[in-house]
Parts: sequence; C-alpha cells; structure tokens
Amino acid sequence: MTSAAYDRLQVNLDEIKSLSDLHFAISGGNRGRKYYVAMLNKASVVMICAAWEAFCEDLITEAVGLLTTHCVDYNHLPLLLKKSVARAVKEDKHDLSPWDLAGIGWTRKVKALATAAIEAKTGNFKHHRGAS
Repeated sequence: MTSAAYDRLQVNLDEIKSLSDLHFAISGGNRGRKYYVAMLNKASVVMICAAWEAFCEDLITEAVGLLTTHCVDYNHLPLLLKKSVARAVKEDKHDLSPWDLAGIGWTRKVKALATAAIEAKTGNFKHHRGAS
C-alpha cells in the first residue's frame, strides 16, 4: 500500500529540487559567496517548511481515514483517541450530541476532531500542495 501523503511530499520535494537546480545554474558549483540567489535560498526554506507541514497534515488525515475505515467499531481505536472523542462529546453544549456517535457516527467525530486539530495548529495557512 502506498501513502498519498508521501506521494504528495515527493511532488513538493521535486519542486524544491527545481529551485536547487536553478540556484546551481545561476551561481555555479564553485566555492565562495554566491550572488543573485538570496531569494532562491529564502524560497527554498519556505517551501521546505510548507512541504513538511503539508506532509504532516496529510499523514494525520490519511491515518485517521485508515483507522475509521478499518476499525470494526470504536473499541479498536487507540485509547488516547477514544478519550479525545469522549472529551469533545462531554464539552459539547448540545444535549443530543452523544447521539452523533451512534452507528458509524463515531467515524465522523474522529475525522472532525482530526480536522479541527489541524486547523487549530495551522489556522488559515494555505499549505503548498504541489503543482496540481
């Protein structure tokens, strides 16, 4: 089984490699101070950080998707994840929120918690998804 998160990371790393190739084409491979490439260096650092963040987010989303697809029921989830779902239901002000877990509702709740956790860490930051 391949990881879509890993595949997207590879696409992003290929784009970063293109910046590196451009850097080499402009400045050459000789030792010493390089001129006219400061922006390429900065762009590379930003793209590396964005690619790593996107990979982590994609990996979390992918892992949660696998968990919710392959777990027969909530009892097979990791304990910390079950506690997070329970805490979210307890904190929900809506009186009927526990019913959201009925049937396969727990899968939607787990996915929603993962999405909320990612958004809480990244805010509105639009991460780099490659050339697509």
